[in-house]
Amino acid sequence: MSVARGVLVIGKVIEYEDEQGAFANCGNVMRKNKIGVTIMKMANECENMNDIRKEIDELDGKIVGLIANRATYVKAAAKFKNNEVAVRDVKRVEAVINSKKELAKSHGVSPKLIGDIYSIMIEHFVNEEMKEWSNK
Repeated sequence: MSVARGVLVIGKVIEYEDEQGAFANCGNVMRKNKIGVTIMKMANECENMNDIRKEIDELDGKIVGLIANRATYVKAAAKFKNNEVAVRDVKRVEAVINSKKELAKSHGVSPKLIGDIYSIMIEHFVNEEMKEWSNK
């Protein structure tokens, strides 16, 4: 694994700076560790199941962290909602799910999978917000 300095980006990276200050093109996802920024292996660069599992675990950690971050925004949004109908905003939920299905297509992943994930996640957040409303 190469140690790199430079901008930490979630997603695809075009260039990074290595230890000698040279820039190189890469399509790898970057992550930050205790000593700096490292380059994750691409799936086709993994040499065994341990490599695959390590990279999947890294990605899963990022996914869970992003969902946790999203949850803070959902919770903050509750203060702007004046009634239970606003919490269950069916048109907004439909628009979010449809937009994520389109995003899935552009990333080459199953729109059904992404739609299902977002439906479950949004249902969970709406139910949490409804609990808050019922306790008011």
